[in-house]
Amino acid sequence: MMILFSATIFVSAALLFLIEPMFAKFVLPSFGGTPAVWTGSMMFFQAALLTSYLYVHATTTWLGARKQAVLHLVLVLLPLLVLPVAVPADEWAPSSEGNPIFLLLGLLAVAIGLPFFAISATNPLIQRWLADTDHPAARDPYFLYRASNLGSVIGLLGYPLVVERELTLANQGLWWSVGYGLLIVLVFASAVMLWRSTPATAVAEREEEAEPLAGDPISGGGSSQTADPALGGSSSQEAGG
Repeated sequence: MMILFSATIFVSAALLFLIEPMFAKFVLPSFGGTPAVWTGSMMFFQAALLTSYLYVHATTTWLGARKQAVLHLVLVLLPLLVLPVAVPADEWAPSSEGNPIFLLLGLLAVAIGLPFFAISATNPLIQRWLADTDHPAARDPYFLYRASNLGSVIGLLGYPLVVERELTLANQGLWWSVGYGLLIVLVFASAVMLWRSTPATAVAEREEEAEPLAGDPISGGGSSQTADPALGGSSSQEAGG
């Protein structure tokens, strides 16, 4: 379970940090590198990230981790409608007189909005799924951030050092889409692992039932085996006297 969940988070983090500079490279010839373009792109990515976190919080609170997993499996399949990632067509190019920001936001939403949203939600969801299992590490799933940080660094450094140098723009979008297909497989496998595991609430209930009652039987708590023998002895002596 730990290997599968860690691999899922690693791949999703790497894809997330690859798509941002990659798509910026895609739109650079059409939109240029003006401050408005960079600011608009950052605004879109941050807004999508925040929205995905709100989605995770709301759906897991409302549905629970196991029912929510069904919804997320549908969500990770939706980006297949817009993949593979490709260089935008000429009709997306802004005019020289107009403000490119709204056209850029529309392009980002249509071209990579769905996959970016699905990937952003996957990392916190995998941690939530682990917390709902009977695994010993379920009580503190935040160690999975190590896999997320490693994937983020590899994605961020891998694009300028390897991907941009070795692959054309068309091949970059194609291979990124193949990576997303791998992520879909990992998310499905993680969901199956979640459904096959014992819920954390059931484990907690068993532990509570197995825990012996403690306290003073004279005051109404515990049993005679857990009572203080000194109290039992003094009570017997008083009864005999």
